[in-house]
Amino acid sequence: SKSMKQVIQQAKIAATGRIPVLLIGESGTGKDMIAEGIHHELAAGNERFITLLCRRDDEAIIRQIEKCMHENENFTFFAERVEYLSTEAQERITELLTANEERNHYFIASIGRDPFDLIQEGKLSRNLYHLFSNIMIHVPPLRERREDIMPFVEDYLARRRLNYGANINGLNPELQDVFMRYDWPGNLKELELLLDENRYVVLSKEIFSEYLVDWFENHYKNRIKQTSATNNQYIIEKHILAENPFSTKEIAKITP
Repeated sequence: SKSMKQVIQQAKIAATGRIPVLLIGESGTGKDMIAEGIHHELAAGNERFITLLCRRDDEAIIRQIEKCMHENENFTFFAERVEYLSTEAQERITELLTANEERNHYFIASIGRDPFDLIQEGKLSRNLYHLFSNIMIHVPPLRERREDIMPFVEDYLARRRLNYGANINGLNPELQDVFMRYDWPGNLKELELLLDENRYVVLSKEIFSEYLVDWFENHYKNRIKQTSATNNQYIIEKHILAENPFSTKEIAKITP
């Protein structure tokens, strides 16, 4: 999509100039993959990529950074959802990075919402924010770049064919329509989870719509009615979730 091409372009600029990056976007949009991609494209590359899970204990995160700072290797640190750290811990990280500027360490962080809102709410340190003020990359949710859905699915299925010999050609048109119209509140992670949960039962199926119908039923409380035993046709009625891709009266027919 056009928006993701812009994200990739900004990421390459950051990697080339080794400019600290703040990735902004909802959970599941692929910020971790972008961070790792930047690491691999760094000018004068770093030896190690470390993900800091900021939902964990503040002191444990600080100790991990301090330990890496004393090693001979250069690290790329990715602070995932840094707003979950206390502002005191964020200030300490800023101090550590400033004190070790002569080293070739590189810092990337991600947040889930607008940085100015987080600063106002006392969840994001102003000093840490200023560290990233040169480049901030907004990663749009999947519902705003629906043209990326099917390429992601096709790439996933291609890897299944290559790695496991799966005989999967793709999704039928009706199911593709469901995929394109659903809002994917969990973004790429939700889509990947859907495919992962069905990966062991589709090694020999050309089209695995029936399994994905079950997934939508189990996870989104769809009501499935079998309308014809001869052609094994199913009707999904979406009438519960507000974020569903159908109106309360509209249905989607999916033929395995």
